[in-house]
Amino acid sequence: MMIRTSDHGPGHRLGRMIFSCLALALASCAHAAPPIRPCVELSPEVVPPNPCAVADSDCGERLAFVRRMAASTVNIHVTSYDAAAGVTYRAGTGTVIDGRGTVLTAYHVVRDPLREIVVVGTRRLHDDGSNFVSLRHVPMTVVAVEPTLDVALLQPAVSGERLPAPLPLRRSPAPSVGDRLWHFGHVSHWQYGTVVRVDQSNSGIAGLTEVDFSCRHGDSGGPFVTPAGELVGVLLSMSGSVDGRGTTFFLPLDDALDALGYP
Repeated sequence: MMIRTSDHGPGHRLGRMIFSCLALALASCAHAAPPIRPCVELSPEVVPPNPCAVADSDCGERLAFVRRMAASTVNIHVTSYDAAAGVTYRAGTGTVIDGRGTVLTAYHVVRDPLREIVVVGTRRLHDDGSNFVSLRHVPMTVVAVEPTLDVALLQPAVSGERLPAPLPLRRSPAPSVGDRLWHFGHVSHWQYGTVVRVDQSNSGIAGLTEVDFSCRHGDSGGPFVTPAGELVGVLLSMSGSVDGRGTTFFLPLDDALDALGYP
């Protein structure tokens, strides 16, 4: 969402303040396209599947799995302002990766941290197993970025602020062709698919892994995890289709964390 304002007297300045507050209030429901190749559009709207429809274990185990993964991922809300563009909003997804509340996401979600307000929203799986429930919002600080590989790290802006339990990290081996993975995103919620190709390039980024997932704007920065619940990559870009499904690219976890200087 973009709201334009101008500087032509007290009335306009008051209007700008009101619009800024409105933009923050609407942060949980607006989505703007990331500045990379857009995700394939889906029609009708994505409806998150019941985890019990995935035949890899019994229903209770799958629901418990989705519940654990959802609790360790966050929705990212970014609000910024400049004189030319006014107030703009972006949304993305991130993953808690350690006990300090460090969140891994895509750089293009938080591409101008000096002029932005970054907040993450924690969530849990609804009791009916069909959607997410928002819990609380935590102000964040961007602590590391790597624009070339499009990855970033965030941490709570307030010392001692607690985020959900982190996902286990699997830095190697990287996923290979045919591996089955889960993805959790702000908009698409959760999906289950297959690695198509490895060591690919898309949107000017090399070394990506291609998977047959359909994603949407706001899923950027979301995690790819193994059926054992280990984080193995971060979603960066989307394009085209494979057998009628969307094609998504993620950066393997080792490459992302090494580029960011994460130990």
